Amino acid sequence: PAAAPAAPAAVASTVELKMAPSEVGLPQEAPGDAADVLARFYFEAEKAKVTKVRELRQKPDEAAGLATAEIEIEAAGSLAQYSLGGTLSLLPESDPKDVEAAVRLMGLSAADLDKWITFAPPAGSAPGTRIKKPFPTPCKLGEALSRYCDLARAPTKKMLSAMLPKLSDQGAKARIEKLLADADALKVLQDHKLCCRMHEFWAMVGVHAISPGDFLTLCPRQKAREFTIASSPKAAPQRITLCVSLSSHELPDMESACRPLAEAGIFDADALRACAGRGRFFGTCSRWLTCRLKAGDMVLARQRPSPLHLPEKDVPVVMVGAGAGVAPFRGFWEELRRGPQTAP
Repeated sequence: PAAAPAAPAAVASTVELKMAPSEVGLPQEAPGDAADVLARFYFEAEKAKVTKVRELRQKPDEAAGLATAEIEIEAAGSLAQYSLGGTLSLLPESDPKDVEAAVRLMGLSAADLDKWITFAPPAGSAPGTRIKKPFPTPCKLGEALSRYCDLARAPTKKMLSAMLPKLSDQGAKARIEKLLADADALKVLQDHKLCCRMHEFWAMVGVHAISPGDFLTLCPRQKAREFTIASSPKAAPQRITLCVSLSSHELPDMESACRPLAEAGIFDADALRACAGRGRFFGTCSRWLTCRLKAGDMVLARQRPSPLHLPEKDVPVVMVGAGAGVAPFRGFWEELRRGPQTAP
């Protein structure tokens, strides 16, 4: 008789963080799959090399939010199939200051950023137990915080609910309970205009220590940003070009915006006052691309085609940038110069 099919491997409901000074000090990688859709992007994206970064403004001023860069990325692997007017999804890297703040919150030092990490099933799990991986491992702690954790936003309701039973400070616990019970307060916290950052939030509720394992598994995942490709595969089959401007605006005063939350006992008034003078907001991805990215860096990217195409007939073409910019038209110009079209 045919052998009975093997029972599927058990899947652990939680994971344990493992950290070591070097990769060889980590346990063997546990079998597993991406934990969710965002994590799937991390596993499936192409690692591509940046070949050129050029500032396009004559007088750039990062502090004032004025920077525009032309970026060229090697069209290797799956990126070699990119299409005219297509979309490139890029995974940004967090601001180094946010990474430093997260390290302090986890009770670690800057030296720990070079340590290697991975995830494993909880102690006592059966051999072969699979896990849900929040991001690819093994990797360095610095990479995990910079690439895979969204440090530029406040924690989600899901993270707050998961952290609640883990908090030992009763005052902080009471504040988060009040926040979770107040839908309007949650809306204030998550308002994109407020731009409350991860470390700012935890300071305002009086939480000064979160274990590395809890932080890395519960922190919201970093999302890829999408850009219209500004090059033509016919003219430049080996490179993908992007044109990116720095996104920036003045930040609202945190104390004024969140005073109702402090009066409701959700935020610590003294910690809230410490967040005054926040200066300007800078987009996580646009600042990384225009101000920190350099030739030779590796990025995680995926491409997909666009329904926007040039007409097949040789007819005049009028191009209007009605909000999305002129990036795709740069690719169209390159394509038209190398085609048989004669119409203007």
